[in-house]
Parts: sequence; C-alpha cells; structure tokens
Amino acid sequence: MPDWVARAFISRFDRILNTKADSWDEVFGRPHPKGQTAVKLHKRRSLRAQVFDRVQQLHEANPKRWPISDGTFEQVGEEFGIKKTQCNKLYYAEHRALDASGRTLPPTLQKAIMALDRKSPRKK
Repeated sequence: MPDWVARAFISRFDRILNTKADSWDEVFGRPHPKGQTAVKLHKRRSLRAQVFDRVQQLHEANPKRWPISDGTFEQVGEEFGIKKTQCNKLYYAEHRALDASGRTLPPTLQKAIMALDRKSPRKK
C-alpha cells in the first residue's frame, strides 16, 4: 500500500478513534450512492456482465444477423427481462469498464464498436 494511502487511512481512522467524527461515513464517505444498496449494485454489475457477454456471443456467432444495434439489444433485453434501452446502457457500461481495465475485446467486437463510435454523435 502506498504511504499516502496509509497516512490518509490512519488520519481518518484517528478521527473516529478520538471521537472527532460522528460516523464512518463522515470520514470515509458513503459506501454507496444514496438509495443504492450493495445488493442492488451487485445485481446491476452482474447483469451488466451477463448482458455484455450475451450480446457479444450473438454478435460473434452471426455479425450480420446480430449487429451491435437496437435489434440485438431488444432480443437480449427480452432474454433478461429488461428493456432495450437498459440493455444498451448495461452493455456500454461493461464496455467502458473493460476499456478502463485494459482487457481486450475480440476483434469482431472491436470493429463493430469502432463503427458505432464513428456513427454516433458525441455527448458534451
């Protein structure tokens, strides 16, 4: 553990130990966003990976029939009991997580995503 992390932890722990703070949340922040629970977040993260894997599986099996598009998101959404918009959001959230982690995607999927990225307007 880097020294700066250890010092920050000890400093915050010390505030609790010496009764200078009322709660763990006060010194370390909320563990989850308001209204969220660990169970909800875990379920969403798990569903995110499952949706991504299923879209990828269909696309790799038959890219012409299952392009990365609304039709595929609608099909996968039906399989998981969610709407295509939610399926789309989960898929791209997992895609961003994969990109951030440095893991690589299969070449066919990389090409499809790059094509989509070129077509879609950027949000500012």
